[in-house]
Amino acid sequence: MADEIAQRHHDIEDGIEYNLISKDILMRELSERRINQLEKAYYERFPKFHKSIEYFFKDIRNSILTVRKKGFLFKKIYGKIIVNILTTDLILNIIYNLEK
Repeated sequence: MADEIAQRHHDIEDGIEYNLISKDILMRELSERRINQLEKAYYERFPKFHKSIEYFFKDIRNSILTVRKKGFLFKKIYGKIIVNILTTDLILNIIYNLEK
């Protein structure tokens, strides 16, 4: 799974570097509305991890604000956001499935 996450991260970085993926489209995908939808889905699926989810989305929102303020860090911070989302999703789903 770690290789899969790393590959997704590199695919997005390459897409940004070679202008295959627009920064505007990526930022639109990270809109507050989309983040709120994802956060709501996490709360519904993983209610016992409320505090962890709250902290996770606070970190995501702070990273997005940094990208918007300092565009030159876009690729580095966006990569961090993607890896955070994918690894958090993996961890929460593993715990969820083990507890079934």
